[in-house]
Amino acid sequence: MAKDVVIIGGGPIGLMTGLMLAKLNIPSYILESNQSKKIIKDKRALALSNGTRYVLEQLDVWSLLEKLLVKVDKIHTSQKGTFGRTILSKEDIGKEAIAYIISYDDLNDSLKLKIKDNKLIKIEQGAEVIKINNHKTDKIIYKKSKKNVEKIFSFLILADGGKSNIEGLNIERSNDLDDYEAIVTNIKAEQFLKDTAFERFTKKGTMALLPFLNDTYGLVWTGKSSEMSYLKSCSEDDFIKITQDFFGDRVGLFQGIGNKLSFKLSQSRVISIKNKNVIPVGNAAQIMSPVAGQGFNTGVQDIWSLNKIISSNLNFSYEKIAEEFLRQRVFVKKPSYQFTSTLTSIFSDDLVFINRLRGLSLTIVDNLTILKKKLVKKLSYGK
Repeated sequence: MAKDVVIIGGGPIGLMTGLMLAKLNIPSYILESNQSKKIIKDKRALALSNGTRYVLEQLDVWSLLEKLLVKVDKIHTSQKGTFGRTILSKEDIGKEAIAYIISYDDLNDSLKLKIKDNKLIKIEQGAEVIKINNHKTDKIIYKKSKKNVEKIFSFLILADGGKSNIEGLNIERSNDLDDYEAIVTNIKAEQFLKDTAFERFTKKGTMALLPFLNDTYGLVWTGKSSEMSYLKSCSEDDFIKITQDFFGDRVGLFQGIGNKLSFKLSQSRVISIKNKNVIPVGNAAQIMSPVAGQGFNTGVQDIWSLNKIISSNLNFSYEKIAEEFLRQRVFVKKPSYQFTSTLTSIFSDDLVFINRLRGLSLTIVDNLTILKKKLVKKLSYGK
C-alpha cells in the first residue's frame, strides 16, 4: 500500500485542503463518512470573509462561486433597548464587499466540481474511520461497505468538524462555552436589503440576519439554552412575532420562515495532541461561537497557514510540518477565537448599566474611524 496524505472529512474544509495540497503537487486521499446518495442538502447561509475569498481565488474556485453568492456591503449592528448602533461598510476597508454569503451546499458542490477531474485527489465516500495506529506503521482503519480497510499514511489531516471519535486518537480539548444553543432558519421580510447584514444584541441572545437566496434572509439566533427552549418548539406565527419584537422593523414585517434547525453550541479548542504526523484544521482544531461568523473563515486560515508551512519546508519532513503547524495554529489562542468568546460573554449580560455601556460603545465605534476600520478588518480578515 502506498503512503498518502489522508484527510478525514469531505466538507468544505477537507475539500479545500485537498485542493491546496494538489496545488503543491501532493496527492491526497479524502475519507468522507457520508454516502454520496444519502447526503442531505444543506442550505444554511455561510459568510465568507475577504481572507477566505483570497484563498478560494488561489485555489481557482472563486470564479465558480460568483453567481451563487450575495455580496454584503454593510453590517448594521445594534442592541435592543438602547440608542447605540454601528454601521460598518466596505468603504472602511476599501474592498468590493465586507463579506459574501453563500449556501453551504453551493460551496461544497463547487469544490467537488473543481476536484472532479483532479488526478491528485481521491474521495472515498461512505468511509468511516474507526482506528488510528501510530506504532510501528502509521495507518488508519476505516469501515467501507461493512468491511474494514487499512491504509498507511505519512500525514493525517483531521477536517471532520471536531466530531472525531476514533480509537487511538489522543487529543485533549478545552471547553470554554456551554449551555448555549443556536437556531438557524431562512426568513422572508417585506423589504430585502440585498447588500446589508444585521447583527442585533438582545436579552434573548444575538441575532444575525444575512441577505441570502431568493430574496430571503438567513437568520442565526444564538443564546442561552434556557432562552432558546421555547423558540425551538413554538409555532411559526409565534416565532415570527417574537423575532419581530426583538429585531424591530428595519426590514419591515417578517412574513414567513423556512425549516428551523437548532443545535447545541460549544466553544472549544485543541490544547494537546499526542499522535505524531496528525494535525487538525477547521472545527477539528477550534469550534467557535457563530456570533461573528468567524468559525469557517478561521478554518480557511488554518489551511492557508499549512500551505505556507509546507511550501517553505524544503526537506519536506511531515513531522517537522506537523510540529510547526501545531505551534503556529493550534497551540495558541487565536485572535478570532478570543474575539467571538468575548462578544458572546459581553452581550449575554442583561444588567441595565451594562446595557447602557454597550449602547454607548456602539456609538463610539460608529464615530471613530480607526476603531471602525479595526473592527471591519477583524470581521473581514479575522485579523
